[in-house]
Amino acid sequence: MDLARPYIGSHVSIFMDNFYSGVPLFEDLKAHGLYACGTVRSNRKGIPPKPPAMDRHQYQVSKKDDLTFCAWRDTKVVLVLSNYHEPMAEGTVRRRQGDIQTEVTVPACYNSYIAARSAGAYKGGYKEWQEDLAQELVTPVTAKSAPQCAAAPVAASAEHDCEKIFDKRKICRECSLSKSEARPGATVYGCRQCNVPLHIQCFGKHYRSTRQ
Repeated sequence: MDLARPYIGSHVSIFMDNFYSGVPLFEDLKAHGLYACGTVRSNRKGIPPKPPAMDRHQYQVSKKDDLTFCAWRDTKVVLVLSNYHEPMAEGTVRRRQGDIQTEVTVPACYNSYIAARSAGAYKGGYKEWQEDLAQELVTPVTAKSAPQCAAAPVAASAEHDCEKIFDKRKICRECSLSKSEARPGATVYGCRQCNVPLHIQCFGKHYRSTRQ
């Protein structure tokens, strides 16, 4: 609820993994004008028992008040909880069976990556989405909190800041200079003062190089 506080009453949809998901939280979010959907652990209080056996692509849905619970098996059984999806809403995905691709009916709970692409807010691949999301969660990062090398400790300073400064992904400066990187990675983050693209994990190395 602390993380969601800035969005109370906005009716935005929050997607999360099973670390957070639970019946009391989703009820509280709905009461504060927030939609929520995410995978959920089978041992959470208030969650229906996990189905003992399900065929591939089979799913079961149940509803109580504003909450919809779904168990769906693709390669394994995934449990999903939502406080706004209708239990009968369906979608389709393509799955390969041997050399043939077929359309499979699935529950209509979207994850954040699919929702962002559907809304036209993101055009990259899933791996890039995970990297960008992880970087968003840990920024802004300054030299004071950057990873430091034990052999050459970095003094606290705010001369360099790692922030999201590019609209399009650019090759990380430190990755491109590293002989161990066969394929340098791209990022939308970088040093604001130096105006160079950098992965967050490469920021400490960049900062130390500017002090030499």
